Amino acid sequence: MGARVNTFNTPGVEENRHYLKEVEDAQKIRRTVIDCFEKVSLPTLSDDERKRILQFIN
Repeated sequence: MGARVNTFNTPGVEENRHYLKEVEDAQKIRRTVIDCFEKVSLPTLSDDERKRILQFIN
């Protein structure tokens, strides 16, 4: 049967979520964080955009 994740109908969860149930999920989170660090290294980004990209919520 397994467990079902409850998003509590929070807006934006389905588009931005990363579940952590299996090793592959952890690898995906790692890749996403690395991608964010690479994006903020671009010289064309504003400080506000860098702050937005580097906000992580658990």
